[in-house]
Formats: sequence, C-alpha cells, structure tokens
Amino acid sequence: MGFQLYYSNRWVVQNLAIFYRVLRGFARAFLLGKNTLKTIELYPTFDCQSNCLMCSVSKYRKDGVAKLTPADYRSLAKQGADLGAIAISILGGEPLLAEDLEEIVAICKEQRFFVTIVSNALAVSRERIKSLKQAGLDSIYFSVESLDEEINDRIRGVKGHFRKVMDAVDLCKSEGLLVGLAGVIFPGQVERFVELVEYCQAHGLLATGGELAKVGRGEELEIVSAGENARLRSLLQKHKRLTFDWGLSYFLKYRCPAGKEKIGVTCYGDVIGCSLNPLAFGNIKEEPLKKIWERMGLFSQYQKDSLRCLSAGDRDFIEDYLEPVAFWPENPIYFARHPRITPETESALFRQLKD
Repeated sequence: MGFQLYYSNRWVVQNLAIFYRVLRGFARAFLLGKNTLKTIELYPTFDCQSNCLMCSVSKYRKDGVAKLTPADYRSLAKQGADLGAIAISILGGEPLLAEDLEEIVAICKEQRFFVTIVSNALAVSRERIKSLKQAGLDSIYFSVESLDEEINDRIRGVKGHFRKVMDAVDLCKSEGLLVGLAGVIFPGQVERFVELVEYCQAHGLLATGGELAKVGRGEELEIVSAGENARLRSLLQKHKRLTFDWGLSYFLKYRCPAGKEKIGVTCYGDVIGCSLNPLAFGNIKEEPLKKIWERMGLFSQYQKDSLRCLSAGDRDFIEDYLEPVAFWPENPIYFARHPRITPETESALFRQLKD
C-alpha cells in the first residue's frame, strides 16, 4: 500500500511526466492534506456484445445526444494532466466497439498518460491490437468472472466468452502489451475470484477486480460482506500483481477513490465518480474540469474516507444515495436532481453552483 507499489511499476519511474505528478500527489497529500486526481475513466461507448448479469452501466445510453469529439477529448486530457492525473482507463460498454478508439488513445498519450483498456475480448483481433499499440496503448485487461468456462459464460451472457478471453490474452502478450484479467466479486463467491488472482500470479498476468455494486443490473443483488472484503484485503499482501482501486492512495491507506483521486467521464461529457457511482456533477462540454472536480470535493460523501467502495460496501451511501434512485430509467443522475441532495443537506455544493 506504500510508495513501493508506485515505484515498483516501471511505467511510473520511466515516464518523467508521470513521476513528477506522482511526487506532486504525495506532497499534496502529506504536506497539504489535499486530494489529487490520479485516474480518469473514459467510456467512449456504452454499446456492448455481452449481456452481463451485473452490468453497472446498463442505463447510460442517451439516444440523440452528441458524443465527445476529438477536440473534446484533447481538452479533457490536457485539463486532467493539469490536475495531476497519471492514468487513463478506457472502459465501456465495450471500448473496442468505439470507432475512434485509436484516436482517443493517441490523444491521451500526448499528455503522457499511462493508458489501459478493459475489454470483453469479443472484438479482439491481431490487426486491432497492433493498431491500438501503435496509437500508444500500454496495457489491456480482459473481463472474466471464473476459471470455470460454463460459469463465466453464463455470467457474461455469451457462450464462448472464456475461450475468447484466453486467446486474446495470448495474442496481446505476443504483441508486447501488459495484460491482465479483471473480475467482479460476488457475495459468497470470493474464492472464485481468489482462484482467478492465483491464476494470474502463476501466468505472469496482472489482476484487478471490483466488488458487485447495487447499480444498473445489479440493483437488486446483494453486496460483498465485510468479512469477504477483509479476505480481499489479505490478497493484496500476498499477490503483488493484484490491485484494487481502493488499495492505492496518495494518502497510503485504503479508501474509495471516487471523487477524490478518480473520476469518470462518459462519452456524452458527464463527470461521475466512477462507473459504479451514477451521480454526475457537471459536463465538460459546459464547464472546465477543474470547476467540476472542485465541486465533487464539496460533496459530503466524497469528503469522507470510506474504507470500501462507496457503491459496493458503504451501506449508508447505498441506502441514502443509491436506493432512492435505484429504478430511475436513466443514468447518470445530476446531483441536484437527487432527492437526498438539496441546498439544505449539501449547502456548499449549491453555493458553488452560484459562483
């Protein structure tokens, strides 16, 4: 959880721009007690060939709304770098379905970001991977839920998905990318994720995961227990190739990074805490990212240090901010529309809107 987790990554110490931003992040944390943006998630499309049981972004499609242009992404990348961000994670939907994906990757590399894609592997081809690597892609993770082919394919909603992932892993390793597997951790099924992590450790792959959150298609599902979360924490000490979003902070402690060290930006420009957190605090087409970032820092839930993912493990957040809008038809939800976020409950947020 300490400095070594940053500096053991060669991409941190070999990229002077990133190295400087990391040092700045630690300085702001320990000298000023301030948050620094570290990671930006991008969702260039919400189209997807999978039909996952727990999809967190199933409500994010907006028919008739213009998507971000290359100029928008270039402005976003510059603003994000100015705020200290070091990494771009490109998610979806399925990012490989975005026709402008290579251009987005190249734009991000202009600002020296470490760029990762998380893919379901269904659209992977050697030609496409070569094209993405040429654009500057650094690493790719493939979503997989179990080493049991039948279980995995049932959860992902696509027969043959597991085999496609395994083939894609070999292909991407042969093209020189850093490759990893990413799983969703279900309650009562933590050992299934442990098996996945151990497989990655044995085969030289990176590993990451996120606990099931009560959003999207997961709204009626249960969350991982505190005991199961403790089991996940123990894995970090044993498996050096494993990372969790909440396990790597400039403050050198476990905490949810949403709205503090991480944001997400949809293909429509909405700025959210992450793909599991459907509250939007502004749109980059309408306001500078810095102003939106500062607004997020005024939200009471982003000011607290939650030891777990807010949307997957903080029961107060789930009950007060997710459940009241659970069955609204569309995400994200602009914070001022949320029934629990009012000028009375979040006065600082609403004052900033008037400035």
